[in-house]
Amino acid sequence: MWYLFISGMLLNALWYTAEMVFRAVNEPRKMGLYGLIGAVVSVGLSYLLSRQFGLTGAAMGAISLDLILVVLVMPEGCKLMRMSLKELYTHGLEDLQTLGVQARHKLQSIRAKV
Repeated sequence: MWYLFISGMLLNALWYTAEMVFRAVNEPRKMGLYGLIGAVVSVGLSYLLSRQFGLTGAAMGAISLDLILVVLVMPEGCKLMRMSLKELYTHGLEDLQTLGVQARHKLQSIRAKV
């Protein structure tokens, strides 16, 4: 159960970050439609899976909302930004590397002052 909810946090972070693109280009209807579709499917899955697997099934159904939104929102968000999912991934890794280098330099400068 713990792994289900931790994976839900990761999935939520992915689609929620991509959701900001819909706000930036002022297209909230698409996001609203995706959210509604995802919620309806997720509630149905939660019901069916909880009958089969109990509480774990309900958790799987709840995580399905985040998974559905990642599948629907990420590609559409990339399309609005005029980039592919591969470009989003590679640019994201480059940004993380840059952030790591900057954090290391900052820590080194703090240690040098002490």
